[in-house]
Amino acid sequence: MDWSAVAVIASAVSAVAAAIGVCIAGYQISKSSRIAQQTQENAKRTQGIDVLLRLKDEWDSEGMQQKKVSAASLLLRNLPDRGTDVADVLDFFETVAVFLNRNVIDPYLVWHTFYWWMVNFYAAARALTAVGGRDYIADRRDQEGEKQWKDLEDSIRLLLNFEGRKNLPSAEEIIRFLRDEAPDGIASGYVIK
Repeated sequence: MDWSAVAVIASAVSAVAAAIGVCIAGYQISKSSRIAQQTQENAKRTQGIDVLLRLKDEWDSEGMQQKKVSAASLLLRNLPDRGTDVADVLDFFETVAVFLNRNVIDPYLVWHTFYWWMVNFYAAARALTAVGGRDYIADRRDQEGEKQWKDLEDSIRLLLNFEGRKNLPSAEEIIRFLRDEAPDGIASGYVIK
């Protein structure tokens, strides 16, 4: 028996086995990496849904509902926001927009959950003429700085795209929206006629 031939065959088998081992290890590493990435994506998606649901709970809270009714009434009557109801509603949607613009929550879910309120309250605040003929948002930016409600403004374009619209709601749509949001017409002591 030729021991050198056996040694060559044994070396070849060992090399093939090592190559197969490297391939299996590479496949396992690749698979583990994909699983880790998928787990991370699922965790991010779950976190985004959790954030969205918490925001929806806050929006549906009694305190925010009172602010929403008051803000709608003030905007409908073109009255100044002597308290903070209009600002609080816009601040809430600014928070939603920050999470949206930072990819924490899915744009489709924001559109589906908050589109109607976000776009209409924003449009109503733009339509509200403050002292000197400026809209409410521009007036507040003069007081608070240019970044006031900037994320909200940026997200409005995205939401309008999802809705298939190019423009903000019309004056008639805004009035109808505000009347629906303040159906009794009573908020912060004002009565809608």
